[in-house]
Amino acid sequence: MGTDKIKDIFENIDQEEVVVLTEKLIEIESHKESVQRESAVAYYIQSFFRSHDIEAWTEEIYPNRPNIYAKVGKSDKSYKRIILNGHIDTVPAYTMENAFQPKRKENDLYGRGAVDMKGAIAAMMVAMVTLKRYYPNLAGEVIFAGVIDEEERAEGARHIADSGNLTADIAIIGEPTELKIMPAHKGMEWTEVAFHGKSSHGSTPNAGINAVYHASEFIRIMQENLLPELERREHPVLGKPTLNLGKIIGGSDPNVVPDKCFLQFDRRWLPGESTESMIEEFNNLVRIQKKTNPSIEVSVRRMSETTGYHPPLDTPFDHWGVKALEKGVRTLFGRDPEVVMFPGWSDGAQLANGGIPSVVCGPGRLEDAHSGKEKINMNELYQAAVLYTYFALDITGRGKNESGK
Repeated sequence: MGTDKIKDIFENIDQEEVVVLTEKLIEIESHKESVQRESAVAYYIQSFFRSHDIEAWTEEIYPNRPNIYAKVGKSDKSYKRIILNGHIDTVPAYTMENAFQPKRKENDLYGRGAVDMKGAIAAMMVAMVTLKRYYPNLAGEVIFAGVIDEEERAEGARHIADSGNLTADIAIIGEPTELKIMPAHKGMEWTEVAFHGKSSHGSTPNAGINAVYHASEFIRIMQENLLPELERREHPVLGKPTLNLGKIIGGSDPNVVPDKCFLQFDRRWLPGESTESMIEEFNNLVRIQKKTNPSIEVSVRRMSETTGYHPPLDTPFDHWGVKALEKGVRTLFGRDPEVVMFPGWSDGAQLANGGIPSVVCGPGRLEDAHSGKEKINMNELYQAAVLYTYFALDITGRGKNESGK
């Protein structure tokens, strides 16, 4: 791509347009506590695209919860197709004051969803409009996919993967990476271990069976057996799997022997592991515990009602899509691109599971997401729109068999 064309991209994108659009998206609540869920923001995005003569449509995944899609370019199967993906849901306000009233302060824009991830959504929308306005002769196709439910069960992206209704050669996921390129991350799984005892008055503890005691014994067995085993496993990119005991529920009052106790774990897992193998690891701990206490009542289950299925993402670092993003960062911003693992989880894993190679690359810092002071750097928003536009122009002009390096 020539110097003049690169200069045109910078000139054809207005930073203020990206920021104003982000502000509008922040104002439209789209979290689990809002009556409209994701529908209001999805229909706003659809209206925005149609006002710019871009084909856009929705697909209801659950009642009042639609995915929103748009496309520009030509459906020529001899050229590459890309997906620009982001989730249109956010977490609720929680401790953030005036969370849905966006505020500019110095170089940052504050508001719930600013960084996770309505900022990236806005940058992708502006990239789509830029392509439609100034580059109408794209040989390939660019699809925008705004999906529901990433903050919970990731059913929006999973639907795309399972249905096969959208296909592409590469997907860019706009989770916050400070525009670093992140082709891989661990999977996420939540597991609950439930202990059942017998209640009695606290003054007669021997008349009951203390479920909390059984749970504490299980924790010790877990620390002595499973944690060392996880330390011995390592992926060349993703490192070691992790296990965190994040929540303990047990007991009703100090003067009552607790008859129930629940341990809830967060497990970050690697390619080669599976939900079945992780459940079996917990069951093995139960077997160890029952050797000394065979009468213990305990059950293990996946918390799939909360998390659904969250596999790992493992796109090779030398994939042509990664190399094309590296080229874009180097060409546009004059810096060496960083290619590292993503510390969180993304819908890219669902898309990759459905046969669409995916890479995480978006504006903002992950540590600002979900926080009481969620924010995004406004210049980085602009840079994201420029990078997505450059990447689309670069990739869609390539034939299906071109490596893209």
